[in-house]
Amino acid sequence: MSTAALYPMFDDIIGLDEEIEELKLLIEMLQKPTQYKEIGISLPKGILLHGKPGNGKTLLARALVNELSLPVHLVTTANVEQKVAENGFKENLESIFDKAAENTPSIIFFDEFDSFLGCDQFGDVDKDRLNQTLTLLDGFKQYDDIIIMAATNNFDALPAAMIRSGRFDKKYHFSKPNQASRVKAINLYCSNITFDQSDTVESVGYIMEGLSIADIKQVCNDAMIKMIKHNKKTLNEADFTDAVDRLTLGIWKMNEDRDDETLLKIAIHETAHAMVHQVVGGKNKFVRLSITKHEQIQGFFRKALLVKNHATKKDIMNEITIGLAGYAAEKVFYGDVSLGSSSDLRTASDMARKMVEHYGMSDLGPVSFAINNEGYPVDKLSETTKGLMDEQIKQIMHTCEQRAMNIVLEHQKTIELIAKELKERKLMSKNEFEHLLNQEAITT
Repeated sequence: MSTAALYPMFDDIIGLDEEIEELKLLIEMLQKPTQYKEIGISLPKGILLHGKPGNGKTLLARALVNELSLPVHLVTTANVEQKVAENGFKENLESIFDKAAENTPSIIFFDEFDSFLGCDQFGDVDKDRLNQTLTLLDGFKQYDDIIIMAATNNFDALPAAMIRSGRFDKKYHFSKPNQASRVKAINLYCSNITFDQSDTVESVGYIMEGLSIADIKQVCNDAMIKMIKHNKKTLNEADFTDAVDRLTLGIWKMNEDRDDETLLKIAIHETAHAMVHQVVGGKNKFVRLSITKHEQIQGFFRKALLVKNHATKKDIMNEITIGLAGYAAEKVFYGDVSLGSSSDLRTASDMARKMVEHYGMSDLGPVSFAINNEGYPVDKLSETTKGLMDEQIKQIMHTCEQRAMNIVLEHQKTIELIAKELKERKLMSKNEFEHLLNQEAITT
């Protein structure tokens, strides 16, 4: 089988335009090394690809191999471990380098590099493996014209000695695709399908915020399967939204074991989110309401993220208010709150905490404290400062809760009527919600 059949080309890759442009320059340097070496330019010895799974690291490595038309020697934890017991780690790794050196230039590609080095979640590493790998990379025995490539999902676990310049000169971070890349991916994976509306692809792109390229491919596949299942000729936003729900929330549990009172309570909770979103003018796009049951999820209010890196204090306060709407509605309608608000409270509290501790969006002024992975300050703070921070967080939460409560009280009758409709339908799109809202406005 030809190399072209085994590996993609750069043109087949979505959302990595800048990385590809730089790698094209690297290809030129490797193919015409003399003109660079003559003026003292060192050719890269190593290329490290890192980032979350499913965003194209291995795919880009394959494309680079194909563009260069060079032999590649794949090294994975699985195939190394298989041979370590027979020959030992050092001997096995040396044999890979020696084989690559027989036909240069060539590429050695380490997949799951952190696992290969024996790195764990606590920052420890197998020192024997590290030292033996370092020796082969730049020890006394030099391997000229061998390009080292590695991919990892856990960049932070890699030892600094391994990834410094001179060993891995080029590092590429692979993040989740942006809106333009998501739209491009949808158009590619659904290239043989017609869409119901011209804006469907843009709308669906926003719904897929946070998904990897691999996830987007799966969502498109599931949406098309649903289209065929229902004997349709075109795709619409609902098809994709169902597929996103399936991917992120799990299977819709059709066997209903919740009574009417419980379903109405959930419907009121979710409808309140939509109503408050409508009133405050939430920047993120309202997609659908649902009281369908998905494993641990009893209902949800889905939004498409439109505001992210440039959100203002007002935007975040609005999002907290929308997040607390279900909690406020339970208080208004039932005089009590349920476990169903726990996720909303956790998300809202996290946003309020970041406003105070990280974004300088509180009465404490323009201060920012270093935050750990759990979202709490790592700086040594006085008890007084901690107390002031807690008070500011409580103040933000109370202000937003009160605002949500006032909106729910003002629109209580409408929320109840739409919630009763949602209870029967189980799913409600933004257009359906707004149609009911307009009907209610006319009748009142």
